[in-house]
Amino acid sequence: MNEEAKERRRAQKRKWDRKNRERLSEAEKKARSEYGLDRYRNETHEQRERRRFLERLSWARRKAGLPKLSPEEREFEVLRWAEQKNLLADELFRRNSNAIDDLEIDIDLGNDTPGRSRTERWTYARDPKVRVAALRRAKGHCELCGRPGFPTASGEPYLETHHVIFLAKEGKDMLTNVIALCPNDHREAHFGLRREEIEKEMMLKLKEINRGNSSK
Repeated sequence: MNEEAKERRRAQKRKWDRKNRERLSEAEKKARSEYGLDRYRNETHEQRERRRFLERLSWARRKAGLPKLSPEEREFEVLRWAEQKNLLADELFRRNSNAIDDLEIDIDLGNDTPGRSRTERWTYARDPKVRVAALRRAKGHCELCGRPGFPTASGEPYLETHHVIFLAKEGKDMLTNVIALCPNDHREAHFGLRREEIEKEMMLKLKEINRGNSSK
């Protein structure tokens, strides 16, 4: 964004803030200020970044004349933004790996009494029968790489279920869209550099599985 566009944005924000302040009483102004300060103090760094991202996204959509996002669409945009952040962090880590290897580790890092924060998020209602059916179909083996899941304390192999087309992208919560994966493949499907390739591989695998089941 160039300086001229930034100045236009600042001027529009000042105008919008001025209009809002004119409509508020002194008590409302004070209450709003105190609320903003309390929210800022109680937010974690991650919550603050998430809120600012959504505020910037909402402003950009208003500027472009686009409609408001639904809660599901907002959650999808946040997930996509978080994945991009993870990729950038991994790239920075790789670039500075030599410097990190030479760094002396401080054993006092962290906090022995970590604080707590309450968060709210939208989730999709998933049919537990679909998950059970997918795990039963997999018979303890990852349906992508074929390796068995690690044994749990109960002796059962551990696998995770994954919607190949995300529910946030209008994917169906049906067995034809759910695949059983080992934890490593599941995380890579969400955050890996190859996630688009993996999505195509999973679609092909499910087609083969569904074709085999229909022929029985």
